[in-house]
Amino acid sequence: MPVIATIVSGLLFWACYWFFYLDGHKKVEAAFASRRDTKRRVAAIEAQARAPIKSIKDPREAGTVLLFLIARQKGDYSAAQLAAIEQEMRGVMAIAGDLAPYLSHARWACTQSPGVTAAIQDLAPLFNERLTEAERDDLFAMVERIANVDGPPNEDQTAALEALRKRLSAPEATGQGFGFTKPR
Repeated sequence: MPVIATIVSGLLFWACYWFFYLDGHKKVEAAFASRRDTKRRVAAIEAQARAPIKSIKDPREAGTVLLFLIARQKGDYSAAQLAAIEQEMRGVMAIAGDLAPYLSHARWACTQSPGVTAAIQDLAPLFNERLTEAERDDLFAMVERIANVDGPPNEDQTAALEALRKRLSAPEATGQGFGFTKPR
């Protein structure tokens, strides 16, 4: 027992000596600072990745991004998926004219997005504020149709559809109808 007490007291002495006289406190402080900086850096990178999605203010642009994200869950975009997305943009979203600006911005925002779930979290408040209940139903139907292009939805698409359904049916959804203009 005295041997163990001698070893423990020796280790304690050297730990205190290292901490106070050999600048151990600076090394401990540097380790905590490095850990804190790493957390900040990760948060900044995530915020930067989500910025293109969060900056969208038009529900039609946001819907286009969502369509591309859902289509991307099956791999590279197929010609059928791209044609279906353009058809949805012209039909339900009533976008006339050149679709190139919408398509290029949506594809770029998709490449910057960390994932479908994060995009749904970022876009759901916009949809719930700006779209009526009927327009949110149209949006979900569009996303579901795109997920069904090239076969039934895979597991990732099914999970994304479920997350979208939950977020679009939120109790705080009070859209005023400034979004899609589908003729009924």
